[in-house]
Amino acid sequence: MSLLASPLPLLPHAITSRPVLASTRLLSTTARRLFSTQRPSPADLAVVKLHVTRQRPSWTVPWQTTPVEASSGSGCLLSLPQSAGPSWRARNFVLTAAHVVADSIYLTVQRNTDYFEPNKFPAVVRAVCHDSDLALVEVTNDEEGFRNGSGVIGDGGNHPSPDRPAAEMKPLELARWDDLPELRDTVQVVGYPVGGDKLSVTSGVVSRCEVVEYSHSARPALGITVDAAINAGNSGGPIMCGNSDKILGVAFQKYVSHGVENQGHAVPSYLIWRFINRVIAGAADAESLTSTIGGVGDGSLDLPCLGVTCQPVENDQFKKWLGVSAGDAAVGMDRKGVMVSWSVNPALKKYDVITAINDTPLDSFGHVWYLGRRLYMTALLDSFYVGDAVELAVLSRGDAGPVVERRTVGLMSPKDCFLVPKGQMG
Repeated sequence: MSLLASPLPLLPHAITSRPVLASTRLLSTTARRLFSTQRPSPADLAVVKLHVTRQRPSWTVPWQTTPVEASSGSGCLLSLPQSAGPSWRARNFVLTAAHVVADSIYLTVQRNTDYFEPNKFPAVVRAVCHDSDLALVEVTNDEEGFRNGSGVIGDGGNHPSPDRPAAEMKPLELARWDDLPELRDTVQVVGYPVGGDKLSVTSGVVSRCEVVEYSHSARPALGITVDAAINAGNSGGPIMCGNSDKILGVAFQKYVSHGVENQGHAVPSYLIWRFINRVIAGAADAESLTSTIGGVGDGSLDLPCLGVTCQPVENDQFKKWLGVSAGDAAVGMDRKGVMVSWSVNPALKKYDVITAINDTPLDSFGHVWYLGRRLYMTALLDSFYVGDAVELAVLSRGDAGPVVERRTVGLMSPKDCFLVPKGQMG
């Protein structure tokens, strides 16, 4: 479908209350700009546009690459935590989506041209987590002053005009890791979608929070669903809380299907904190970041898994056969959980029933109470890293009847579970 809308039909003069003169409208707009004292929000200045030159591999002729192509996305200057130290906080790190910079060979960052000159700053990818579709990009050439107000568009020069006061880019802060928005919370999607070059802001509400499939990695993870418009080019831009300047999430995809409208997805703050904390812990200081953390061959940022597939236990006869029926209490535990139907983890076998993870009980559909709501257990496991150990309460079928055991299980990378991955980035 073309982006160009058809012209509106001319309406009969009789249905208008009074004619509106173009000169009156122009004067009103000019006066509003000249006398407005409204200053830009922090997001207006900190959200940037990423220009990406990429070259993808060719899957049909693997010894070649596809032609070079250009694309764009969004990102924001990120404020790192105080615990990171001054060497980290003084650098210009931009948070964006992994699929925006995937297969990139050259990358530049452009500030909001309503407040700054349209200079493009070279940048490099410092860290990437394809599983959760997150990337950290650093602006490497700061000679022209990336953050400060130099180069502000003025009225006839580099001096701020009355409606464009001197601007200073300040990094945006993340919401707390456990700050998952509530339903109907107001949010704003800020970025540079298709259809124009200027900054775009759309508003909406949080309509859902649950585990969804991330299209970039084909991995399930927690996502925030919003009804604000998200279009191509919004990827990597922040989802801002409607009543604060905190980043609630990062826009990364929308659900497109017949009969589906207004379902955009964002990476929640706890996955962003998980990503940022491991990046900081993985380097002694910012100066030691010479290669991409989470790049090819580095699975330190991968989302972990148990190395099993599970199925719900809801059929009464099946429960009785497994020993999880209400009449057969074992060790006094509430016997709800999910059954292991396939496993590559040596600590778990087929027909084991997982009833709790780190003392957090599961229901018969694999849901746990986490971040203040009932979520699929993947959301809880994703707060850990590959190689971490979790304690599971497992009900197994023994010769003398069902037995409940506590097992310490190491979390695996999905790349170690399948001979053929589900996708290029999965």
